[in-house]
Amino acid sequence: MIDLDNIRENIATALHEYLGVQIIRSNTTAPFPQYPFASYTIRELLRNQRGTWGEYDDGKDRISASQIWSITIQAKDSAESMALALKAYDFFCHSGCPILKDKNIVVSSVSEITNRDNMLTVGYEYKNGFDVTFSFMNETDNTLEITGYISEANILSKEA
Repeated sequence: MIDLDNIRENIATALHEYLGVQIIRSNTTAPFPQYPFASYTIRELLRNQRGTWGEYDDGKDRISASQIWSITIQAKDSAESMALALKAYDFFCHSGCPILKDKNIVVSSVSEITNRDNMLTVGYEYKNGFDVTFSFMNETDNTLEITGYISEANILSKEA
């Protein structure tokens, strides 16, 4: 099973350190922080990649997996939102890749930046964002009981 808390903590902390703004989880009832800030939604929690699980000597089975996050930058005006969205985009396309790779998280792809402004009753909420696909290993305990190895076997052919 993936360590979701560890993945979230590593990505949000690294992005916060790079942007210098608060990073929050979307879809929460907590009050929003002061502008500017970034929010994330995990759009796709887990997708195991095609292939088979591998057995490892540490007793774990692993398979490549991915997760998709939607990153949104919210700011007091459009220019600030766009500038921070560009900076966040560069983080996931370049600067942040080695930082996340050291945490066993790989950035697989980053979508285009799109406008996500909202019309409020008294004005606009300025937002820009994009989606990021992360890759990592999904792991679980190996449940097969190893009973031993066959050291020798006689194989008969049909012709014998």
